[in-house]
Amino acid sequence: MTETNRTVFRSTEAQEDLLDIWHYGANEWSPEQADQHLRDIDTMCDRFRDDPKLGHERDDLIPGLRSMYVRPHLIFYQTSAGAVTIVRVLHERFDAAMRFRR
Repeated sequence: MTETNRTVFRSTEAQEDLLDIWHYGANEWSPEQADQHLRDIDTMCDRFRDDPKLGHERDDLIPGLRSMYVRPHLIFYQTSAGAVTIVRVLHERFDAAMRFRR
């Protein structure tokens, strides 16, 4: 399997995070800006297919976890030979350590 054949999956928590982000953005900015922000996040997630080590190591939270900043959110993900799993997408102000202890 080549590097670019990786599949990107989203955990249930990540899907819920993205819905919450869209609802917040639609209310605070506009539905169009919320749509654009989610497209920006999706674009970054797609980049992980080709370069899974793009993000910063976050072994302090979970072994093998990485993160990438898409202002103002952090995408937390893990990789395997054939997949990238988006674990969570959290606002930069959230206490990530507390969220991952649950």
